[in-house]
Amino acid sequence: MSMHEPATGSEEPQRPVGSDDASASGMPRWVKVFLIVAVAVAALVVAALITGHGPGRHMGHGSHVSEAGARA
Repeated sequence: MSMHEPATGSEEPQRPVGSDDASASGMPRWVKVFLIVAVAVAALVVAALITGHGPGRHMGHGSHVSEAGARA
């Protein structure tokens, strides 16, 4: 095939320089970054709740008065 023959259509279309395969999915990069950050934050929250470091640790769970404090 010479350089002057038209393309047959079987060749892959050229993409602009700097584009990657992820851009072909149709989702903008900022959306992907936001989703990754959201999943990471959700994983940290779940890990904190499982290990007992969640918000329930700072809330009162009823009366925590000890026997010594109740007698005084």
